[in-house]
Amino acid sequence: MKKILVFNAVLLSLFAWSNGAFAGESRGGYISHIATVNGGIVFQITGGVESGRPSCNTSGRFAAYKDSEHYQAILTAFQMGRQITLGWVLGLGTCTMTYGTEDVRWIEINRTN
Repeated sequence: MKKILVFNAVLLSLFAWSNGAFAGESRGGYISHIATVNGGIVFQITGGVESGRPSCNTSGRFAAYKDSEHYQAILTAFQMGRQITLGWVLGLGTCTMTYGTEDVRWIEINRTN
């Protein structure tokens, strides 16, 4: 009986850990596309190395609300084009702003010159 309880506890803890572990990330590249939607912006990264995309992110894009600290940084990065590179973009693992697009948690922008 104790073995079953221990096994169930381990199984539940692994499930709880893995449930929050799937957040998308991208390293490198540049913002090649932006669009406004639902009071925010969605953007596509080209040339980056992506990993860990959650199942809700079917488009490969990230999203940020216009009131977030990320909004202006995303617009500026898009305007700069290839004069900048994205260091690390990390998602929240959720797609609440718009269907198929992951909410952004972190965006790092580097100058190339």
